[in-house]
Amino acid sequence: MRGHNSDCHWNRYKLEQAFIITQGRTIISNSKNEVFAIIEYRTFTDMTLEEHYDWNELSMGLFQEKKFTNPVRINSKIKRGSVWPIGWRKAITKGESFGVYGTRKKIKSYEAEWNRRGPLLEKINMVFAGSFKHVADGWFHKSMEELNEKGLPAFSATLMNNNLPEAFSSALTFTTSKFKNTPHIDNDSSYIAAGMVDAVFELAGSSQLPDRKVPTAITSRISLRR
Repeated sequence: MRGHNSDCHWNRYKLEQAFIITQGRTIISNSKNEVFAIIEYRTFTDMTLEEHYDWNELSMGLFQEKKFTNPVRINSKIKRGSVWPIGWRKAITKGESFGVYGTRKKIKSYEAEWNRRGPLLEKINMVFAGSFKHVADGWFHKSMEELNEKGLPAFSATLMNNNLPEAFSSALTFTTSKFKNTPHIDNDSSYIAAGMVDAVFELAGSSQLPDRKVPTAITSRISLRR
């Protein structure tokens, strides 16, 4: 992006000055030459069969998580589509430190699936961690250190599997239905955020089907405070 300052307000003129990234790796810095974003663009044709399989499991797994939780509703920045959270958040119950993103009613309705979702969450963590490390290894390990220092569970941790390798984030969010929002700054406890964007078949959640694709963004954040 041309002459972008990470603290500036995005307006139409500044958006028109931005480059559309369509290939390779792009490193974005501010006027002080401080790197604040690394973006890598890859096509499906560049991916191995194993990577295709991993992406498909990731997107299918996230769509399965929708049955346990509700989309974020109180957010004035959302213009279109839905944001779905998974992982851990500050608890709303007195005496508890943190709880899960999920509604009691939905978890009860799908209790058997909820209790056996550990391996799927580990797979989601593995795929996301692999992408994060590939693009920004230093920031990935910094995220792992922050999570450990705050004493927080990973988004992929359940009560049965809380000691996981490469745990780096307490929560993930993913978007559906041609999501669009207003550019803004989130008040998270960490300044590091990792994201991936994939084209998926929304009804099935598959990233392999060629038609009716919609953009789905996946973002990891350490959003809890201890």
